[in-house]
Amino acid sequence: MYSDLQDRLKKDALDLAKENDRAEASIRQYINGIACPQDDVLSIEVEKAKANELTMEEKIDLVHQLIGQDEERFTKTSTQITVLDEQINEHTKKLTQAELRQKTEVSLKNNREKLQKEQDTLKKLEQNKNEQEQRRPQSKQFNDQAAAVTAELSEYTELEEKRKQYACTEKTISLNKQKQQDVSDQINDLTEELKELKEEQKTLSSADAEEASLKAEQEKLQTAMQNTENLKKELTGIGTLEKELKQLQADYKTKAANAKKLRTEYEQKNTAYLNEQAGILAETLVEGEPCPVCGAVHHPAPAHKSAAAPAKEELDLLKQNSQDADEAAQAASTKAGSVKARIEERRSAAVRSASSLFGIGTFEEIASFLKVKEQEQRQSVQKLFARMTEVKVKISRAYALEKLIPQKEQKLDELNGKHTQLGKDLAQQETELKTTSSRITQLEGKLKCASKSKAEELIRNLRNQALEIDRSIEQAAKAFTDCGTRIAALEAAIREAEKALKDQPEVDMDRLKTEQDELQERRRVLNNGRQTVNTRITINKGILEHISEGSKEKNEIETKLRWMKALSDTANGTITGKEKIMLETYIQMTYFDRIIARANTRLLVMTGGQYELVRRKEASSMRSQSGLDLDVLDHYNGSTRSVNSLSGGESFKASLALALGLSDEIQSSAGGIRLDTMFVDEGFGSLDEESLQQAVTALTSLTEGNKLVGIISHVAELKNRIDNQIVVTKERSGGSKVTIDPA
Repeated sequence: MYSDLQDRLKKDALDLAKENDRAEASIRQYINGIACPQDDVLSIEVEKAKANELTMEEKIDLVHQLIGQDEERFTKTSTQITVLDEQINEHTKKLTQAELRQKTEVSLKNNREKLQKEQDTLKKLEQNKNEQEQRRPQSKQFNDQAAAVTAELSEYTELEEKRKQYACTEKTISLNKQKQQDVSDQINDLTEELKELKEEQKTLSSADAEEASLKAEQEKLQTAMQNTENLKKELTGIGTLEKELKQLQADYKTKAANAKKLRTEYEQKNTAYLNEQAGILAETLVEGEPCPVCGAVHHPAPAHKSAAAPAKEELDLLKQNSQDADEAAQAASTKAGSVKARIEERRSAAVRSASSLFGIGTFEEIASFLKVKEQEQRQSVQKLFARMTEVKVKISRAYALEKLIPQKEQKLDELNGKHTQLGKDLAQQETELKTTSSRITQLEGKLKCASKSKAEELIRNLRNQALEIDRSIEQAAKAFTDCGTRIAALEAAIREAEKALKDQPEVDMDRLKTEQDELQERRRVLNNGRQTVNTRITINKGILEHISEGSKEKNEIETKLRWMKALSDTANGTITGKEKIMLETYIQMTYFDRIIARANTRLLVMTGGQYELVRRKEASSMRSQSGLDLDVLDHYNGSTRSVNSLSGGESFKASLALALGLSDEIQSSAGGIRLDTMFVDEGFGSLDEESLQQAVTALTSLTEGNKLVGIISHVAELKNRIDNQIVVTKERSGGSKVTIDPA
C-alpha cells in the first residue's frame, strides 16, 4: 500500500514536470509569433525575447511597448486618412456639379428635338380626334339594337323552358309506355305462374297421408330392429358366460389336481405314522416310570423312531390341508356347474325367441341369421329415411304454397291497378305535350335568334361595337390632350435647363479627375499601412493575452510541482542532503518505536536491567536507506553499540523480547485480535543459568493473563522449570514416541 502511494506521488510529480514543460513550450511558441517591423528599434529586444534572453516580466513589458507604438501609428495614420477623405469629398462634389452641367446640356438638346416632334404629332392627333367624333351616331344605333334584343330575353327564356318541358314530357311518355308494357308482361307472367302453382298444390294434397303411412312403417321397422338388437345382446351375454365357464373349468381342474396331490401325500404320511407308533411311544418313556403298554419301569431297549416318520402335528396339518383342497375343488365344481346351467337356460330362451320372431330352429343358426337380418334392416332404414325426407319436402312445399299463392294473387291485383293508372297518366301527358308544342311554334315564329345564347351573343356584339367606337373617341381625345401636356412639360424643362446653365460656371473635368485619382492613391497607401499596423496590434494583443495566461498557468503548475516534488522526495526518501527514509519506512519507524518500548519491558527483566534496545536515529551513509537499524544501550557502562555486538544468548533475549513486544503491539492496535498462544522454538541452549532463569520468568509472567506459552527445546534444565510437558523420545526402530507429562 505504501509502495503504491510512493509510486503514485512520483508519477504525479513527473506528470506535473511534463505539464510545466508543455506550458513553457506554449509560451515560447507565442513569443516566437510577436509581430515587429524589422526597422523598429525594439526589433533587437524582440529577438532577445525569442532567444529566451529576457525574463517573463520583460517579455510582457516588451509586448506592451510594441502595442503602444502601433496604436500611436494607427491613430496618426487614421488622422491623415480623414484629411484625405475630406479633400476627396470636395473634389467629388465638384465633379458631380460638372457632370450635372454636362447632362443638363445634353438634356436641353434632346428636349428641343422632342418638342419639335411632339408639335408635329399634335396636328395629326387633332385631325384624328375630329374624325372619331363623327362616329358617335353609329354607336347610339348599336346600343338601341342591343336594348331591343335585351327586352326579348324573357321570351327566349320561356322558349328554352318550353323546349326542355317538351323533351321531358316526351321522355316521360316514352318511359311510361315502357313501364305499361313491362307491367303487362309482369301480369301475363304472374298469371301463368299462379296457374302452375295451383296445379302443383293439387299434386301435393296427399303428402300428409303418405307421411302417416311412412311413420307407421317406421315404427314397425324400429320394433324389428329392437328385437334383433335384443337377441344380439343375448348372444353376447351367452358368449361371455361361456368364456367364464372355460375359466371356471380350468380352475376346477387345477384345484382337483392339487386336492388329489395333497390327499395322496397325507395318506402316505399317515401310513408312515402308524408304522412308527412304537418308536414314537419310546420317545415318551422315562426311566423309573411305568410304560403305558407293558407297565415296566425299566426300559433297557426302547424302540427307535425312523427319521422319515412324521410328527403328529405335521400329520394333522397335512390332513387339514387335504380337506381344504377337497372343499375348494368341490366349490369350483359347483360354480362351474351353475354357470353351465345358466348357459343352457339362456341358449334355450334365445332359440325360443328366434323361433317366434324369425322361424329359426337351432341356436347355431341365430348368429349368421342376425348378421344378414341387420344388413337388411339397415338398407330398409336408409330407403325409409329417403322416402320420409322426400315426403317432408312435399309437405314443406305445400305449406309454402298455401302462403305463396295468396301473395301472388295480391301482387297480380296490384299490377292490374298500376297498369290502369299508367294509362290515365299517359293520356294526360300527351295532352300537355300538344299544348307545349303549340307555344314553341308561336315563339319561334316571333323571335329572330334561334336561342337565348345566340340572342345574348348578338347583344354582346352590338354593345362591343358601340363600346369600341366610344373607346376610339376617348383614346383620340386623350392622345390629343396627352400630347399637349407633354409639349407643355418639354417647354417648361427647356426653360428650366436654360436658366440652370446660365447660373452654373464651366469646370475643367480632366484636371479634377487627375487630382481625385492622386488623392485616392495616397489614401490607399495610408490605409494599407494602417491595416498592417492594426494586424500587428491584433496579433500582439492575442500573444500578450496568451503569454499572460500561460505565465499564470505556468506559475500555478510550478507551485504544484514544487509541492508535489517535495512530497514525492519525502515519501520516497530522495531529499538531497538528508537521510534516505521512505514513507513506508517512516510508518514502520513509528510502529517500531512502540514495539521497542514494549520489548524493553521484557528485555530489562531478562537481562537484569542491563540492556535496553534503541532505534538508530542516524544512517551510516546519506546514500543508503535508514531508520530501522537497532542499537543496544548498556546501562552498566552507559555505552550504545550495534545489536550485532551482542553474544548468542543476549541476541536470543533481544529477539524474544522483540517478539513479545510485537505481540503486545498487535493486540493493542487491532482491537478485535487476541494472541492467546505463543511458541518459542530453540535458542535456550545458548543461555547461562541466570539468563535461562530470567527468560523463563519473563515467559511465565505471560501465562498469568490466560495465555498459553509453548517452549520447544532440547535443554534438559528446562524440564524442571516447565509444569506441563509433551516429551518426544526417539526410538531405536526409527520412529518417535510422544508422552504427555502433566504437572
